[in-house]
Amino acid sequence: MAITFDPVNKVIGLDSFNVSVNTLWSRWADWAILGDNLKYPPAFSQLGGDVPVPLYVTLENGWKVRVQEADGETKITGNLLVSDLSSPFTPTLGTWRTQVILEAPLAAQAIAVGTTPALSAAESAALLQVGTIIKMMRNKMVTDPTTGEVTIYDDDGVTPLFRGDIFENVAGTIPYQGNGINRRDRMT
Repeated sequence: MAITFDPVNKVIGLDSFNVSVNTLWSRWADWAILGDNLKYPPAFSQLGGDVPVPLYVTLENGWKVRVQEADGETKITGNLLVSDLSSPFTPTLGTWRTQVILEAPLAAQAIAVGTTPALSAAESAALLQVGTIIKMMRNKMVTDPTTGEVTIYDDDGVTPLFRGDIFENVAGTIPYQGNGINRRDRMT
């Protein structure tokens, strides 16, 4: 299977109906070190990948995936996210009837591309949920030993997104008393 990279238009082209996110990441890494390709903005960043945390690969800098130029269903296996919470796909060049299945370890979601001009409400909600998960994993987190509460902040590092009680033990009977990490800045 050949995966092509168009750095001017920021498009990753597929010529197969089945590909894993790990393969996309690996082929991009192989391509990036050829010639002077490192002068282009990176297509991906990654988070996780070590047991028990699954690998999350995020499209960056406006890069998109274009599925095979043919009628059919493309299955992409793994966790493919987009840093700006948009669709990870760009339409095909022809008038193909295409559908993409994103098969993540715990769930699968379908996003039609090519002939469908906009995401459905369900697809938009799924992308927003993925964006929230990214924020929970990346953004600044502060634990307060006085209140026994953890706060995860929005991208600005100021606006609280989530708060919750934390404890010293698994049973949740001993309130957090400041033993451990009290702050984690945004992961980059």
